[in-house]
Amino acid sequence: MLECPVQSEVSYLLQQSDAVAARLYPGEYRRPINAESLGKTNTYVLIARIAEKAVGMCVLFDRGDRSTELKRMIVDAASRRPK
Repeated sequence: MLECPVQSEVSYLLQQSDAVAARLYPGEYRRPINAESLGKTNTYVLIARIAEKAVGMCVLFDRGDRSTELKRMIVDAASRRPK
């Protein structure tokens, strides 16, 4: 569901995403995102919910040239299936 990004649940998911990105990518190439910056035009935040609880998020940026860039995708660690 497309939702307003300024929510505590979105901030929590972004923190998880930033932690994963910090482990995978060197600092100079990583750009943290905060919920307020997601309110810009052409940015779309889709939230996956189970029983009204946000369990995942996808952030898309419309580049304006008929293409979309995936900025973030995360599923809450507690909501993932065990390996």
